[in-house]
Amino acid sequence: MKKSGLSLILLSLVLVSSLMFVSAAVLDNSPKSQIIIVMVDFLNLGSTWKEIIIGIILLAIIIFALFDILSITSLFSAFPNLVISIGLGLIFLITGMVNNITIFMSQLLAGLGAFAIWFEIGLAIVIFIGLSIGSGPIQRWAANMHANRLKVKAMESANTVNAGATFLKRVSKDNT
Repeated sequence: MKKSGLSLILLSLVLVSSLMFVSAAVLDNSPKSQIIIVMVDFLNLGSTWKEIIIGIILLAIIIFALFDILSITSLFSAFPNLVISIGLGLIFLITGMVNNITIFMSQLLAGLGAFAIWFEIGLAIVIFIGLSIGSGPIQRWAANMHANRLKVKAMESANTVNAGATFLKRVSKDNT
């Protein structure tokens, strides 16, 4: 069986098996059967339906990623790669690594976002102060750019005046 066929079968199994969780997510306070409670506790999926659904989705993502990595790097065929990736995904889920990785990544991304905002604010302040106070090379560069803009405007104006003068000469020749 091809890799795309196995991926499609795995995705279908995950979607069909999580259908009952999605339909029960609306009833967050609904009682859970004993089998679901044991499975959720064993897999460390969480206590609410939303956490269970997120855990299943993360498990599917981990399994697909591991399957792709194993398909590229291993010498096995597709089926052993799928079994290995499912096994590793379940190990990640049972040991709580999925929750830990999720928490770590969300904290890391929040910290990087805050750092990026502070860096941007600091850079804007440095640029503002640098342009306000001005240093020698920056002032010369700004003056040179301003002079170049004025030259271009003057050339455009001169061309317009020259075209107008040529037009007036023709009109005056034609009328005389």
